[in-house]
Amino acid sequence: MYKGKFIVNLFKKLFLQKKTPVDTPKKQEEALDTHPVKLSYTEVVMHHLQAQNYEVESLEKTKEDDIEFLAIRNNELLLVLCKHYSKKEKFRVSDEKLINYIAVCDKYYKRHSKYDKYQKKALYVTSEDVLNEKAKKLLKDKKFFIKYKII
Repeated sequence: MYKGKFIVNLFKKLFLQKKTPVDTPKKQEEALDTHPVKLSYTEVVMHHLQAQNYEVESLEKTKEDDIEFLAIRNNELLLVLCKHYSKKEKFRVSDEKLINYIAVCDKYYKRHSKYDKYQKKALYVTSEDVLNEKAKKLLKDKKFFIKYKII
């Protein structure tokens, strides 16, 4: 069994079976700390999406592109940004930060026409609920192609 398949299977055993639930931020934090392979938060998110039948591809992060990886399932393409926050932090993600990320994704899509056939979305993933009220309101606005997920 190759290394990637081993990690995916290990991830499924550790995180996706009911014996070891990681459905709360505290349990997710513990799982990150005790995982034998020491996955980064981004890797945990990648494995989470793979478990949902997405194909993931790492991207080289640049100053102008704050995109960590892309995920494809059927005709949907997600550009993913992951932010790991401690519960103790009082940091809040603003609507302005989400709009900036949407703009980054839009520029990326315009530079890569090979993705034109996909339904394109931005996915902003955090480890804690850190959105301020304006950002939460922005997510409800249907004109923006952004999804938010806490993993």
